Amino acid sequence: MSGVTSSCPQCGSGRVRLDGGCPLCLGCGWSKCDESRVRVDGGVFTLPREGGRVRDREATDDGEAIVVEVHPEVRAADYWIDDLQATVAEFNERYDPNAPVVTVAFVEAVEREVDGWRGAEDLRLAAEATDLTLYDYPAPRLEVLGQ
Repeated sequence: MSGVTSSCPQCGSGRVRLDGGCPLCLGCGWSKCDESRVRVDGGVFTLPREGGRVRDREATDDGEAIVVEVHPEVRAADYWIDDLQATVAEFNERYDPNAPVVTVAFVEAVEREVDGWRGAEDLRLAAEATDLTLYDYPAPRLEVLGQ
């Protein structure tokens, strides 16, 4: 049987229900068990999983990339990129500045720079030790492939 608990960690609503063992907020829709959906400043965004494949919607080539890290708690408007001297939102003006940020490595570069990688953690380490470049995007710019 479902019961109402105290408050939602996302919106503060006191209407959180246990739904099959998973907390579900009746106010904002947050669910601890549904990690692919997250609220950031009132928006609901579908996020890829680390290690999953995505495609840059604006790429002129195939643009396939591997998700290295997902930042559900950080808005694109607040995520600073030193190399560009801009935030993810400033560099991607066509997308919601409240969207979460996703860090990726393009497949072509991974195949060229990293031998024997097994997951996102290997790619994070490779970015520090090789010429592998990681890129940060607002989540809506990336199309999730095969997930």
